[in-house]
Amino acid sequence: MKETTEPWLKAAEDDLRVVARLADDGDLTHMVDKLYIDARYPGELGLLPDGKPTCADAQEFYACAQSVYRQVRQALSAVSGI
Repeated sequence: MKETTEPWLKAAEDDLRVVARLADDGDLTHMVDKLYIDARYPGELGLLPDGKPTCADAQEFYACAQSVYRQVRQALSAVSGI
């Protein structure tokens, strides 16, 4: 097992050194982070057809969520008697 583990640990240490060097390069990490975040997670691009919601959209969604919450709470209170 030692024969298998030692080369793996050496490779892992080499990888960590490379990652540390990249993390110290502010320009590179900023550029990669900017590209990676926008491309990696589709939700980052927005869930609406036109992209991310505006503040007005967010307020409208929040008001809708509050309304749903109130209605569910009222229904649960009627059922449970609370």
